[in-house]
Amino acid sequence: MLIANADDTAVFEYWHVNTFDYLDFSASIMFDWVDVNMGASDGQKRNLSAKAAYDATAATGVDLAGYDGFIVLMLPGTGLIPNPEAGQPGQPDFLTYTFDGGTGELPDQRPAAVFPVMSSDHMFMCHATGHVPGYHHTYGLMNNGTDWNQTDKNYIESPESREPYDIMSSASFGSRWENPAETHYFGSPTYFGPKVAGWPFFNAFKMGPAPARAQVHLWDGAAVPKASLIEIPTPKGSSKKFVRLYRATSYLWFPTLLIVKPSTEGASGQGRIYVEYRDAQGWDVGVKISGSDLSRRAVVVHALADTPSDGTRCWYRGRILVPLETDGDLIVPDQKLVIRVIDVSPSLEYVDLELVETSGHEVHIDQSIHDIEVNVVNETVRHTPCGDLHSGTYSLDRNSVFTPVTYGYGGYGAPDRPSLKLTWQVGSVTVAPGNHVINPISTDGKSVTIHTTLDSTTDVLVLVSSASDGAYSVEVRCTASELDGSNAQDAADDFEPIGQYTGLRRTDAVALRACLSKLLAVVRLRPRDLLIPPGPDPFRENENNLINLERLEKAAKLVDIVSAKTGVELRSMVKLLYGSLRGGGNVGRD
Repeated sequence: MLIANADDTAVFEYWHVNTFDYLDFSASIMFDWVDVNMGASDGQKRNLSAKAAYDATAATGVDLAGYDGFIVLMLPGTGLIPNPEAGQPGQPDFLTYTFDGGTGELPDQRPAAVFPVMSSDHMFMCHATGHVPGYHHTYGLMNNGTDWNQTDKNYIESPESREPYDIMSSASFGSRWENPAETHYFGSPTYFGPKVAGWPFFNAFKMGPAPARAQVHLWDGAAVPKASLIEIPTPKGSSKKFVRLYRATSYLWFPTLLIVKPSTEGASGQGRIYVEYRDAQGWDVGVKISGSDLSRRAVVVHALADTPSDGTRCWYRGRILVPLETDGDLIVPDQKLVIRVIDVSPSLEYVDLELVETSGHEVHIDQSIHDIEVNVVNETVRHTPCGDLHSGTYSLDRNSVFTPVTYGYGGYGAPDRPSLKLTWQVGSVTVAPGNHVINPISTDGKSVTIHTTLDSTTDVLVLVSSASDGAYSVEVRCTASELDGSNAQDAADDFEPIGQYTGLRRTDAVALRACLSKLLAVVRLRPRDLLIPPGPDPFRENENNLINLERLEKAAKLVDIVSAKTGVELRSMVKLLYGSLRGGGNVGRD
């Protein structure tokens, strides 16, 4: 559980991996078990437990003078104290209590992490072990993590030791849940890993997350490989910096940590900003993909700032969700810096960032289209070299998801600070949150029926059409503003159901194009070099497809030279895909 196991999930392995092999514990030793005799209250103070274990081990003749710090395993880690209600009916003479766990100090001020075995999970042990070589708590979100007496109404909140993306935040990860008069929020970036045979505590295998790379770099700059770093000065005025950042679990030779250094950076790094992209992989498997959890897949921002009593520490400054949802940027508090996510790779492997000192206000709409086949008439099947291809008249319901992305509004990382206001219109109808049926007027003047779903948390709008309404177009408009209505900006897109078409089935059209690519490969032609891709304008697309038809017919003549059989197959497939255009027909668009 602590040093090594077959799954490479031991606590030492955690810190070995997350410091890129820089911290290896190679000079560490596990000493023999010793019996420790303590008073009834000693176990309630971790420093006394650590001293008792140290003294008992030293008494066996072991020289402990050369070690930098210690880990103490207390088995079982429980003790007995007199029951103040002893003598009453049903009350025992003694009560069982769990020893105090965590990192404290020996009398000579060397650190010692104390783990009561029956109550210590993997995440807690990684956190406490991190303190031994000198990792500190992070700061950031107001939370209840330091309120040990949660039975009264003296709600204790602190920005120390709790944020959603760092093991040194430990168990509450920025959560706030006590005061009913305040916004509650919750972070849980942990997961349950493989069990270790012989470890007695059933809940011990709660693991993760990784430490923030900002923490690792602050602890020792040499612990983050230079190939993983990008370091830039803070942009000034209207100048912009563009950075591609890979997720934190990528290989070492990809840039995974951005450091933004202001000209006013203090001697201890005050003002320095760290940016990383955290995905649900490796020790971050517990990071969430969706929902209201604070520990979501995101671009995460930290900054170095002073604390009232602990010196310069790493502060959590917020996140930008990936894939992008409503808020696509982050204004770093107390800094003249705006960080934007301007693109996300299709595989979610990396993000492209834009950094600028000031930012204007913008709103964009991303539309994702899904057509659902609800009826088919006069379908025929043709057996072709590209497989069975279906043709007929198809009726389609359209399901479109409209996701707003805004820049320049609010942008602060606090989860209880609303940042902007969004409204949606479909045609002239304002869409309300929840599920509704509306009847806007299309651009050709007819009333149509659209089912709407507007999520009040994400502001994502879903529109569903009925094939019976046929083909039409309705404008969809999103307006963003500050909460007081200022800085209003809007963006528009079109909801354009097809209703019905005659031609190849959609899925077969996709398969046919893939098959064409293989046939063209015979003569080393690539479709992207030969064909004009589909576009948003259906009339221009028909014109372009006529050009594609002529190009493919010429390509078939080239194929004939290499393989007459393949040339015949290519002509046949080209005719199926594009031939109907000359007769005024319509091929299913994909």
